[in-house]
Amino acid sequence: MPAWKKVITSGSNASLNQVTASFISASRITGSLFGSSSYSLTSSYALNGGVTQIVAGTNISISPTDGLGAVTINSTGGSGVGAVAKLTQTTPATVWAFAHNLGERYPVVNVYDSAGDALVPGRIETIDSNNLNVHFTIATSGTAVAVVGGTAPTTASYSNTFVVSSSLLASQQNFDVDTGTEVVATINTGSYSAAFFDYFANDGTNYRAGTVMSVWNTTGTIKYTDNSTEDIGNTSGVTLSVVGNGSNAELRATVTTNNWNIKAFVRAI
Repeated sequence: MPAWKKVITSGSNASLNQVTASFISASRITGSLFGSSSYSLTSSYALNGGVTQIVAGTNISISPTDGLGAVTINSTGGSGVGAVAKLTQTTPATVWAFAHNLGERYPVVNVYDSAGDALVPGRIETIDSNNLNVHFTIATSGTAVAVVGGTAPTTASYSNTFVVSSSLLASQQNFDVDTGTEVVATINTGSYSAAFFDYFANDGTNYRAGTVMSVWNTTGTIKYTDNSTEDIGNTSGVTLSVVGNGSNAELRATVTTNNWNIKAFVRAI
């Protein structure tokens, strides 16, 4: 039986039937979450829970093995599941049996020799949605790659949280605040008594930065003040507030127009 494995490529959603590693070690994990933005993780991270599939519209939680902090990526939009399968044919053969298991009878197939140069096979025979044969006129070794595409998430929000001596530092963001009120950041009021939300708001034309200071007591009373810079353009349609919601204090943005990107660096004590 040929050996094959699935690999995840940048820019696609990936379906994983099995994760055999106990952790994912990477010095840099990047991906376009919205526009041209990308984020890097610099430690070893393990997937939380029994995640078997990463698709648009799901929340992906990644926890570091070094205990420094957690990252959550929330994706929306997009459709389909993108995946890649690879066959390594070490023994020269005129027919490579490729069990890609992608669930698609007509994936995009590329073939390479052992030196990494592209090959043009005699023909590619699709057997069913999970298997195909690559035919050559002479016995050949190398690698075949099958790709099934998916569409990327259209919007995303993320958070990155660190706890230092019982104080919290967190980066949270809402990439697309539209007309009305939406949550930008959330802090647990049972663990902390005050929070400072350093924020940056822009819609590509109008810009503002500031700090929303907030404090609360055990009865649920919350007080806050927004100290901000002067506008570049006009951000008068953006109002920030801190509101209690169950056991959480939420930084909320109320806007009168669409497509505001609001990022907050949170310091909770």
